[in-house]
Amino acid sequence: MSRLFARWLASLARHSRYSPSKRRPVVGLRPARWLPQLESLEARTVPSTLTVLNNADSGAGSLRNTIAAAASGDTIVFSHSVHDITLTSGSLAITQNLTIDGLGAKNLTISGNDASRVFDISNDATVTISGVTVADGASFGGLGGGGILNEAGSTLTLLHSVVKDNAATAASDTVDVFGGGLLNEGNATILSSTFSGNQALGGGGGSFFGGSVGGGIDNYGGATLTVINSSFDDNQALGAGAGDFGIGGAIESNSGLDVASPSTATIDNSIFIDNVAGGSTGVAGNGGAVDNEGPGTTMKISGSTFQNNKSAGGPGSFGIGGAIMNFADSTLTMFDSTIKNNVASGGQGSTNNGGGIENQSATMTIYDTAITGNQSVGGAGADGVSTLGEGLGGGIMNANGGTMSILNSKVSENQAIGGANGSPTVAQPLTGGALGGGIENLAGSTLTISSSTIANNQALGGSSNVGIGGAALGGAIQDDSGAKPGGGGGAGSMVTLTDSAVIDNSAIGGTGGNGFSGGSSAGGGLDVSTEPGSSSNSSASVIISTFTGNQSVGGNGGKQADGGNGVGAAIAIGSFTLQSGSVTDSSTLSMSVYSQIDYNTAQGGNGGKGGDGGNGFGGGLAIEAGTTVMVSDSFILHNEANGGKKGNGGSGGEGVGGGVYNLGNFAIDIASVVKKNEASSSGDDIFG
Repeated sequence: MSRLFARWLASLARHSRYSPSKRRPVVGLRPARWLPQLESLEARTVPSTLTVLNNADSGAGSLRNTIAAAASGDTIVFSHSVHDITLTSGSLAITQNLTIDGLGAKNLTISGNDASRVFDISNDATVTISGVTVADGASFGGLGGGGILNEAGSTLTLLHSVVKDNAATAASDTVDVFGGGLLNEGNATILSSTFSGNQALGGGGGSFFGGSVGGGIDNYGGATLTVINSSFDDNQALGAGAGDFGIGGAIESNSGLDVASPSTATIDNSIFIDNVAGGSTGVAGNGGAVDNEGPGTTMKISGSTFQNNKSAGGPGSFGIGGAIMNFADSTLTMFDSTIKNNVASGGQGSTNNGGGIENQSATMTIYDTAITGNQSVGGAGADGVSTLGEGLGGGIMNANGGTMSILNSKVSENQAIGGANGSPTVAQPLTGGALGGGIENLAGSTLTISSSTIANNQALGGSSNVGIGGAALGGAIQDDSGAKPGGGGGAGSMVTLTDSAVIDNSAIGGTGGNGFSGGSSAGGGLDVSTEPGSSSNSSASVIISTFTGNQSVGGNGGKQADGGNGVGAAIAIGSFTLQSGSVTDSSTLSMSVYSQIDYNTAQGGNGGKGGDGGNGFGGGLAIEAGTTVMVSDSFILHNEANGGKKGNGGSGGEGVGGGVYNLGNFAIDIASVVKKNEASSSGDDIFG
């Protein structure tokens, strides 16, 4: 290398533009060839699929070990040789995002062995479980969750799975328990799955609930639940003992123990069959299939069927809401559904409410729904003092300030049935009584019915061997200010009926025992009553509606006793005056805009041997003293009032007021028509 060239290289090095050791290119020299290089990347985790290899509770290849080894986002699958996994060392804890993809509910069962719950999901995890049967899980003490506990903040999706024969049992009968199959405190979605034979047991705390809550699922205190295309059968919520409750046989949703954390539930295209809320002696049932309760709690039910569910109070207690109960400032919306053949019943002398639905101190909207064949059955053996044996609201009960709207729906073939063999020890006209065969609207409640049909419902007073037959009020609808056992009333209620049909309903008094008269009946279609001590009058408004083919039939008298009276075949106003002459009932009715009352029959009951037949009062309308009725632009046609047949040695009953029987304040305008009505005896139709 020449001296001149060496000096030139040294000069470049001093100016830091080139270092032979770095071999960087020099300006003016031939550039170095570009070579590809790997870029340094931050660490990344790729979700994996892990396989469960055996049926063992723990150890290599077990489900427990696989869950523990899984990273967030992994998927767990199962070898086809794995079918029955029985847990012997506690529940499976999931704290990471995870998918468990089973072999199908018929092919893979994970059992808690009646010793522990099966899954416990926590730590805000998002978990999907599919194709699995979760069975024989158990929760003893704690809040509940017999099969699965989904803790607050966590998200569970359960699809194509079965949750069966799990139980959540209270630590003692002084605390509540929630969720026999699933306790959801976070977000849960149930898709195309089955809950069967799950139980919430032994609860009885002093809280807002006071019992066992949510036999299949409990949606607890601020949680969100979605149920789609799923079925619930034979689930039970059974309270511990006297004074406790079984609440929501299949599903219960609430606002928590503090009653300040409302939950949200959505149920779509699902089936509820043979679920039970209730218990043993002294335990009351609330919501045989579903219960929604607590301030701000909301539920939406669509496209679903509720059949053969029971709210079954034990001996000494009562049942409310055979299929559904909505309670305590909650809101429930139901559409395109069927409520069929459900029952509310209880123990001896019990008063039971809402064979299909109970809406109490809450808001409920029902549309495009059929409510049919449900029963509210009063307990036999009432004493007329502490127990009345009443059946209230065979299809629906709206009570204690409830607000209910029914649109484009059908309420049919429901029955309110009074308890048999009542033996009143004090004057008590409703011992064994039946109120509201289709719907009972009670104690300060508001009921609005539009574009609907109320048909073939019955209020059936209880028969007695030892006392007066039970009274029957409101074969289709009874609107009542409410009463307390032993007397005293509540706030007046209001019914508005628009563009609807009330067809072929019956109020039928019960048969009396020897020496006792048959029960009276009032309002085969609608009864409006204000009870003593009420703070305001009960009222009804009938607009563009028809009452056709309804009957009010007095009960048959016992030996040496008279038949009961049949009053107001279509509509009776002021039936508490009828029940007791010392009471003034100040109810009101307005009927307008081409409403029609036609072909209804008030029929007195038959007298027993030596007794007189009962009287038929008001084949269309019966207006008792103190009440007010205004009729405009309406028609009262072809109705009948007939006296009952005499007993041997007695006299036949009278038919009075084939169209209208009036003892109150009655106003009718000149645009209305009252004609072609008939009375079968001395009391002819007051309009001829």
